[in-house]
Amino acid sequence: MALFLFLMVLFIFQISSLIHLSQDTDNSNKVIAAVIDLQKTAIDMETGKRGFALTQKKSFLAPYYSGQKNFPLQMSHLNQLLAGNTFYYNETEEMAALMKRWFYLQDRGGVRNLSDEVKSKKLMDQFREITSDILDEENKKLENNKLKRISNANNTILYGILLTIVLGCFLVMIIRQQMVRLFLSYENNYNHMIQARKELETLNRDLEKKVTERTTSLKSVNNELEAFCYSVSHDLRSPLRGIDGFSLALLEDYSEKLDSEGKRYLSFIREGVQRMGHLIDDLLRLSRINRSAVQFQYFDLFELVSEVIYDIKTSSGSLQTQFVTKLQKPHYVYADRGLLRILLENLYQNAIKYSSKETLPVVEFGRCNADDGDEDECFYIKDNGVGFDMEHYAKLFAAFQRLHNEKEYPGTGIGLATVKRIIARHNGRIWADSKAGEGATFYFKLPDSSLQMKGGMDVHGKNIAAH
Repeated sequence: MALFLFLMVLFIFQISSLIHLSQDTDNSNKVIAAVIDLQKTAIDMETGKRGFALTQKKSFLAPYYSGQKNFPLQMSHLNQLLAGNTFYYNETEEMAALMKRWFYLQDRGGVRNLSDEVKSKKLMDQFREITSDILDEENKKLENNKLKRISNANNTILYGILLTIVLGCFLVMIIRQQMVRLFLSYENNYNHMIQARKELETLNRDLEKKVTERTTSLKSVNNELEAFCYSVSHDLRSPLRGIDGFSLALLEDYSEKLDSEGKRYLSFIREGVQRMGHLIDDLLRLSRINRSAVQFQYFDLFELVSEVIYDIKTSSGSLQTQFVTKLQKPHYVYADRGLLRILLENLYQNAIKYSSKETLPVVEFGRCNADDGDEDECFYIKDNGVGFDMEHYAKLFAAFQRLHNEKEYPGTGIGLATVKRIIARHNGRIWADSKAGEGATFYFKLPDSSLQMKGGMDVHGKNIAAH
């Protein structure tokens, strides 16, 4: 690394020197061109003056006047090129002084006598001598720069080659180290893989044994659960019916002997017993949903919705709720019809209950497009009731969790938990959106629920009417 850095410094130094020499050479060429322009201007002015002196034709003075105008500009340009170069400071000052004296002799009326002509010629000769010295010096500098550039170029190539060799060796060392590390890592990973494979085989053997044991245990638990359900549905219902019956008998047969407070207590007992009965029914229904097999079939969802609405209207009598169905008829889905009926009943009863205090309660059912980009069909049930605060959304589908006062909106808190369990059995999804006081909308999706039809045939190649 130290050798690489040393060569890098030398390489950069040589390149910097080459750049400096190139700039110096370029400046020398510009100085030579500027001096040659000054010489040419001086010759043109001198020739023009002599031509005018011999012929007295003013046309010969054109080069003189042009040179008189351009000479200061050319001299200024030369001074800019030689700025910072003290070697030529005296020469440029002397050149300017000589030409100033020459212009003075010419502007005084030309060469009046032999003495003035000699002075004029001497001034111009001195000017040309100084410019020739500058040209000689710059040409020498160009020659020296050429030799230096050749030497620097050779050194730069040499240092570049050495730098490349050192860098190549450095890279080869790094690659070799990485290859060694990679090989050791591969060998280590291979050993770990062999060890993990042996452990996996051991775990698989243990897992098979545990699966067998847990299957036996699960069967035992299921049998106990069946016995518990039987006990709940028969043993627990019997005393509840007795409590409700005797409470009713007390109210009917001994109403004259009971005061208003006693009658009120008995009504509380009957309400509690009936509420417990409803809770037992809902728990049994939730338990059956978990244990029963899902029977998938194609059926018309519009027809099922119509049946649920008809049953609700028939059982409720004076129900004022307006039902709106935006689903096109017929619309086939692939699901368990019985479970989906329970789902619709719970969602409709939920919507009716929480919109019952509105002047005109409305419950709407329809089909929607989900916003998550998949192709599964989405359905919704929407009401214009009391709604709920989305901050409590996490409790919405949990059993026994309630978001409203039980006295205002009675219930067991099992309905939405049952709905979520049904959707889970279908590998679907259910969610809700609401604002307090602005109603609620429940969305649910059934994967693979859309009927794939071609020429009136379903995915099994059977005619739709056969379903």
